[in-house]
Amino acid sequence: MEYIYDYEIDTVIVPTTPRGFEDVFIDKNAWYPLELGKKRLTQLKYVAVYQRSPVSAITHYAKIGRIEKYQDTNDFAIYFDGLPIEIKPIKYNTGSVAPQKQRYTTLKRILSSKQLSDILGL
Repeated sequence: MEYIYDYEIDTVIVPTTPRGFEDVFIDKNAWYPLELGKKRLTQLKYVAVYQRSPVSAITHYAKIGRIEKYQDTNDFAIYFDGLPIEIKPIKYNTGSVAPQKQRYTTLKRILSSKQLSDILGL
């Protein structure tokens, strides 16, 4: 597996339940709450969603329009620039580990992958 240099990272993968996917990612065109370091605030351009079971796949991504503080917390909210884009599902595969928290990668890697382990290297 090819190594991703930290400066190349442009996408955060967020895991969610089907309900969180519908209620926030699709209906609100946003994602929150999310812990992000200062470096990531300027680095990220996209957010991709991994839907947990029963879907068990990355199914959509969205271009980030803006990132703001989330309520009175140290977390952030990501608001999309346009609607989420559906992609061919990148399924969980045997031998990989489903993301339990946010993970960072590149959109290029997501769009060229066939299975989750291609992205996460696990």
